[in-house]
Amino acid sequence: GKVFPFGDAKSMGDPSAALPPGIKAMHIEPTPTAKGYWIVNEDGGVYAFGDAPALGNVDAGALAPKERVTSLNSTPSGKGYWVFTTKGRVLPFGDAKGFGDLLNLNLNGAVKSSVATPSGQGYYMVASDGGVFAFGDAKFRGSMGAVKLNQPVESLVPTRDGAGYWLVASDGGIFAFGTAPFRGSMGDKKLNKPVVGM
Repeated sequence: GKVFPFGDAKSMGDPSAALPPGIKAMHIEPTPTAKGYWIVNEDGGVYAFGDAPALGNVDAGALAPKERVTSLNSTPSGKGYWVFTTKGRVLPFGDAKGFGDLLNLNLNGAVKSSVATPSGQGYYMVASDGGVFAFGDAKFRGSMGAVKLNQPVESLVPTRDGAGYWLVASDGGIFAFGTAPFRGSMGDKKLNKPVVGM
């Protein structure tokens, strides 16, 4: 839960002293103004700093056994956010609207990451098997869900035009879809530690 600023970024606080024992911080999400951020932990606690509004936490008792929170995405206004879980549950807070979730699907891998579209009218989720799930105005461009992977996919990053995205696996493998250009990967290199994001 510690925050380390670089360049002109400023630390506005962190939840390291407040995290329950054994619970990990999972994601930091900046506000649209970049004057604040939220940090969410794996049991759904949301910590707001700077100009990030405190809009509520996930009720950990409502999560299924072994279900964990993976990420949090801000709405364009900064007055809301979505919280996403490993089972593809989507929990909207503030002015965030729900566009669907994955709770009725039998997933082959846990959801690892999520990204809201710039309009705030949709979002992507990506699972560890490379499956990509698009909701609202998020456009599906393909996935690795039917391909045998060497290591699990960890993250999805959309292109600026919203017409493509990259996936990254923990071994550094990169997979490009739509307008996302492939520039190379670390998939054939020996890494000291797994890749966890992009």
